[in-house]
Amino acid sequence: MGRLHIALALALSAQTAQAEPLQGAHIVALVAEKLAAEGVANVQVRAPIRAFPACAHRPDIAAINGSWSQIELRCKAPQFWRRVLRSDAATSATTDRGVLQVPVAPGAGLVPTLVLARPVLRGERIVPEDLRLVQALPRPGALHETTQAQGRRLRVSLMPDQPLLDRHLEPDFDIEEGAEVALQLAAGGIEIGISARALESGRIGDRIRVQPWNSTRSVVADIIAVGRLQARPNIVPHPAVNR
Repeated sequence: MGRLHIALALALSAQTAQAEPLQGAHIVALVAEKLAAEGVANVQVRAPIRAFPACAHRPDIAAINGSWSQIELRCKAPQFWRRVLRSDAATSATTDRGVLQVPVAPGAGLVPTLVLARPVLRGERIVPEDLRLVQALPRPGALHETTQAQGRRLRVSLMPDQPLLDRHLEPDFDIEEGAEVALQLAAGGIEIGISARALESGRIGDRIRVQPWNSTRSVVADIIAVGRLQARPNIVPHPAVNR
């Protein structure tokens, strides 16, 4: 009996050592397999930002209260844990057995929708290579053109193939804090342009603080175009003739 206990302990320790945390892409793949087996289509699952604990077996996956809008994952070994994922299934119809049925014919009612082509972290700036268009059901806040997202920063981390929503993006400023800008100075009927650094973000028409390259003081200026500001006459510093 003692040898049996030792063998079981060694087997359990080896199983625990081999188990690794479940990463977001793996979790989404497991859920996608379950949804496909249940006949659920056109449902987008929100990938978790952090990895789930290790699991020595395929986690049990089920709908919560018969709705796939919340998806439960359970693991029994090497330790018990439970996690819940959310999806956009709330906008779809649900049958008596809890299986979602998309209320449109295949290919009908779909619109071009932006999704990510790779994992993008919070604070990263999106470039065109990060984006691709897919056909999907209409969704509030979804973006449909690459020009709506490229160059903007993410407010949250997102996984590949996750729909890109407007609320996922930082505000689209014409001038961002820390950017180098052109500051126009008007004095005595003469206009002079100097370089400055934006101390605040803003859009055309906003008034923000900037710091001219030749001064330690900040001045207030009006944003008149992307990357260009007009300083107010009563607070401008004396610009240098040559930079």
